[in-house]
Amino acid sequence: MPPAPMFQRLSFDPDTTRAMGLALASRLIARRIVALARGGEHDRTRPCRATLAYFGLDGGSDGCAPA
Repeated sequence: MPPAPMFQRLSFDPDTTRAMGLALASRLIARRIVALARGGEHDRTRPCRATLAYFGLDGGSDGCAPA
């Protein structure tokens, strides 16, 4: 699929591209965690693992352990 017309003439350096990717990922992760909380989830570990699983990542020894 070709890019939307507004993006056809844009070009970003690698640092800017990386920053935009991190900002988008942070927003997606935050939305997922908020959705879980709105659904009644109050445990600290389950939202972390559920969010990682939602994005196809492993929630094992990655910092999702209870604090």
